[in-house]
Amino acid sequence: MQKGDLLQWADALGVAAEEVPRTLRPLVRECRELLNDTAKLRGRIHRVPDRDIDLAFMAMQRNLTFVDQALGNALVDASREVGS
Repeated sequence: MQKGDLLQWADALGVAAEEVPRTLRPLVRECRELLNDTAKLRGRIHRVPDRDIDLAFMAMQRNLTFVDQALGNALVDASREVGS
């Protein structure tokens, strides 16, 4: 993460640059919990006769996986940048 990216994250999160990793950690955790909950819910409704519902859950999982990876990468980069 470049310094400009860290400052943009800080601005977007409404915190000082050195607070970005501490602020991102719970977001990463919550995103992973949401992803796990979505997978459990999809597993429960997987056999419903409406295939569109299953496809929508698959798309949601794909998008949450992308968000989880992006937030995780941002956390790693921000932690490296601020040295925490």
